Amino acid sequence: MSYRPRFRRRVRRTASASAAPPTAPATLGVLLAAALGPAGPVAAGEPLFVLTGTDGAQTVAVSGSNLLDLTEDAIEAQDAFATFDGSDFNASLRYAGVDNAVNFSINGDQTAATLRFPGTGFERTFTAADGDDLEDEIREFIETDGGAAFAEFLEDLNRRSVLAVTDGNPFSSTALVTESLFDAYGLNASGGRFGPDRPVGGYGATPRDPGSRDPAPGDDAPYVIDHHPGVGAHGTDAPDNTTRSGRERFWFALNPNYAEIEAGPFDGVSAGIALNSGVWFTDHVALSVGSSLRVNSFEDTESFHSSFNVALPIRPVDTGAFALQVTPFFVTGLGGSVDAAAGGAFFGYGGTLGASLMLGDRVRLDGGVQYVQFEDQDLEFEEFDFDTELDQSTLTAGGRVTLFLDGPDGHWFVDGGVTWVDYLEDAAVGDWLRPEVGVGWRWGVDSRMRFAYRGLIADGPDGEDVEADGITANIVLTF
Repeated sequence: MSYRPRFRRRVRRTASASAAPPTAPATLGVLLAAALGPAGPVAAGEPLFVLTGTDGAQTVAVSGSNLLDLTEDAIEAQDAFATFDGSDFNASLRYAGVDNAVNFSINGDQTAATLRFPGTGFERTFTAADGDDLEDEIREFIETDGGAAFAEFLEDLNRRSVLAVTDGNPFSSTALVTESLFDAYGLNASGGRFGPDRPVGGYGATPRDPGSRDPAPGDDAPYVIDHHPGVGAHGTDAPDNTTRSGRERFWFALNPNYAEIEAGPFDGVSAGIALNSGVWFTDHVALSVGSSLRVNSFEDTESFHSSFNVALPIRPVDTGAFALQVTPFFVTGLGGSVDAAAGGAFFGYGGTLGASLMLGDRVRLDGGVQYVQFEDQDLEFEEFDFDTELDQSTLTAGGRVTLFLDGPDGHWFVDGGVTWVDYLEDAAVGDWLRPEVGVGWRWGVDSRMRFAYRGLIADGPDGEDVEADGITANIVLTF
C-alpha cells in the first residue's frame, strides 16, 4: 500500500453510455434509488453507478453519479434507454465496485416487475392490471414493508462498498462521528489545560513574576488565593498585589476541516466543521456539548453527515505536569444522500480516556483511547418509514508529541502524531491510520489555534488503496 500527498485538481469524468433497460412506472426508479444507497467518491477512471440492461437482442450500459436520474431514465425508457421501449428486459446495477448489487426485470406492457437484492437474498415481484396499478403497488411497498428490505440492503453494502454513507468506511457517518469525538475529548482535549504553564490554586501554585509564566527566582512570597481555589481562581502576589487567573471556567472550540480522497479508482472531497463548548463546575468535573457537520462531494453525488453529543469530562488528576481525563458521552448522528436516496440515523455511547505528561517545560506527550457503541434508530418522514440496520462499534487509539518552541513563556509550538481507528464489526474498510503534523500559537490561559496536515492510510475490501490528504484546524478560546 503506497502513501503520497496528492493535493491536485480533480478532473470530472463525463458519464459514459452504451445503452440499457426500458419502461415501467416512474416509482420503480424511486424504489430502486431508495435501495441503491451510499453516496461516495465519483470515479476518476470508473463511473460511480453503472446500470446494464438487456432484452436478449441488445445490451446497453449507462453510467452516472445520480442514481435517481439513472434509474428514472431506464424506467421511462428515455435517452440512452429508449431502444428498450415496449420490450421485456433485465437490468443489473454495479454500485461503486460492487457487481450486481441490485437487479430487476420488467415486462414490456408494465404489468409485472421483479426487484432483487442478491447480497441479502431479497426478491419481490409486483403485478398489476396496468402500469398505473403497478406504480401504486410499488409505492405502497415503499411506504410500508419496503423499509426493512432497503435497510438490510444498505447494511450489506456497508460490508462490501468502500463508499457506503452510514457505516463501514472512513468517510461514512459512524467514522466521522468517531473522529469528531476523539478530536474533542481524546488527544489534547479542548477543555483541558495546554502547555507548561501551571494553574493557580488547587494544583500547587508557585510564585511568579507579574505577567510572566516563569517562577520568580528566589521569590518565596506565596500566592494568596482570594476566593475558591481551582477553577476560575486568582492568585495574588503578596508584595505588589498583582493577580493572575488560574484555569478558565469556560471554553469554546471550533474545528474546520477539508480533505481530498482516493478510494481505489474513485476520487472525492470532504469538508466540514465541528463545534465544542463546555464549563468546569469544579476542579475535576465539567459538562460539554458538541456538534459536527460534514459534506462529502464526489462529482454530482453528495452526502451529508451530522452529529450532536453531550459529554461529562472528569479529571481525577491534574497537576499541571500530568493530567488524566475520563469522558463518558452520548451522541446522535444522521447521514444521508439525496442523490443516492440513501442514509440512516443512529445513536451511540461510550467514553474516552486521555492522558498528558509534560517532560520539562518544552515537551508534552498526549495519548488517548476511545470506544463507541453505535445503535440504529428508525425515522418517520411524512408517510414514509425509514429503517436503519446498524450494529457497529469503533475503537480508537492515538498519540501526539508537542514541542513548545520558545519555552514556557512563549507562544509557538509544533506537534506530530498518529491515530488508529478500528471497526470492531464487519466493514468494507476495517481499520485505518491518520498521521498528522501541526503548528500552532497559544495565548492567555490555554487559548490557542492549531493548523495541521492530516492524512489517512487504509486498504479497501479488495486490497485497493484508500487514502486521503487534508487540512484541519483547532481554535480554542477560554474565558
